[in-house]
Amino acid sequence: MRNLKVMTRKFKGNNDLKSSHDLYYYRTKFSNEAYEGDLGPKCSKDLNFAEYQHYAQLDLDGNPIVPNENKLVGLRAPNQPAKVFYVFDFVADMFIDLKTNIELALVSGKLCKTNPIFNNFAPVSAYVSPENDYKTYLNELMALYAQTVIPEIYGNDNIMDFKSFVKNFFNFVDDFAVGVPITYTGWLISKSAGIKHTGISLRVAETPYSDDQAKVDDFIDTPQMPYYELALTNLGFAFDFQNPSVLFADLSSPAIAKYYNKFNITSLNDMFNKYYIKSYYKDISILIDRLIHFYNLYITINPHQIKFDLCQNKTKWHWERRTAVSPSQISTMFKSSYWLSKLIDLRNHESGGKIDKGKIRKIKKYSSFLSKTLDNNQALDYINNETKDLFFKREFGFEDIKRRVLARSQAEVKSRGITGKSVFGGGGY
Repeated sequence: MRNLKVMTRKFKGNNDLKSSHDLYYYRTKFSNEAYEGDLGPKCSKDLNFAEYQHYAQLDLDGNPIVPNENKLVGLRAPNQPAKVFYVFDFVADMFIDLKTNIELALVSGKLCKTNPIFNNFAPVSAYVSPENDYKTYLNELMALYAQTVIPEIYGNDNIMDFKSFVKNFFNFVDDFAVGVPITYTGWLISKSAGIKHTGISLRVAETPYSDDQAKVDDFIDTPQMPYYELALTNLGFAFDFQNPSVLFADLSSPAIAKYYNKFNITSLNDMFNKYYIKSYYKDISILIDRLIHFYNLYITINPHQIKFDLCQNKTKWHWERRTAVSPSQISTMFKSSYWLSKLIDLRNHESGGKIDKGKIRKIKKYSSFLSKTLDNNQALDYINNETKDLFFKREFGFEDIKRRVLARSQAEVKSRGITGKSVFGGGGY
């Protein structure tokens, strides 16, 4: 059991520190000194470390996965009766037992009533849809493309229909987004997604990740912490080493076995098969959905384009109208092999261009064969197996895409025969 400190320990690490040296120093101090022992309590896992970075985001074969939302159930907090916090059914049972355990300890006097977090032990947040968060991310990317890159670099007169909108979107990826997550799967296995997107996690306090002192004061140096650690271990929970308010199911803990048994989960692999789906099955459909949405939005703002023609040494002009597109029209515009080919290109871009051209050709050829002879999911499985090791290369972020757009001068994209004004009204570098 921890020896409680007579004097409050001071940890100055927070995001308000202006010096990167100071921030690094104090974050290191927290990691080294906040807990007894370098690795922290048995029930803590550092989600920034090694294999824990993608905890419950990869199955046992290393495939990227997202929760099957049909398996989520709701929890309510007494002080927020109208709000529902969602987790997987077996995690909900684990939390109910944890809450009951803490409440009984408070009543019996095993746990002192000096900490409001434990006196009103309840979730303050839980599952967040990764698909919704990804779409928000992709919306920002599409907005940058439609509102800035098209008019300022590629030119509105080059975008007259959905096909040209899609073609130039992939040009945009070529020009500006190497190393940047574009697909759902690429985004999921990045710094943008985390334990809140897994269905096995919830928070029991608003203690911020950015404030080391708050973590020490709210949890680590409180008299309730030893009991908290023991209860979590006994019930199959772990907490994030970087923030004890964040709980998640320790999927390999012996203590979790009784909950697996209750919900007919026969093994860890069985749990992944029943409670998760492979994210890459949705990569193409979500991308097409967002392309349609932003193309139709683009043409509501730019419904017509003036076109000039030279006829008998005279210049004539006319207005050409852009027309909207619906999901039902996409299959007649593009074959499924087109999207599979582009998905492979995106995988390569997300990796920073690490797949050689010969391998890309091979993957494209065989995935097209699988799609025609079997089905699209077989082709997607194959593409994933050939490229999944590349997901672990750390990516640039959305801000870096904007920086690249700002930095690229017109001259550098004229090789495509593109004309237009300088980006954001500026002159690049």
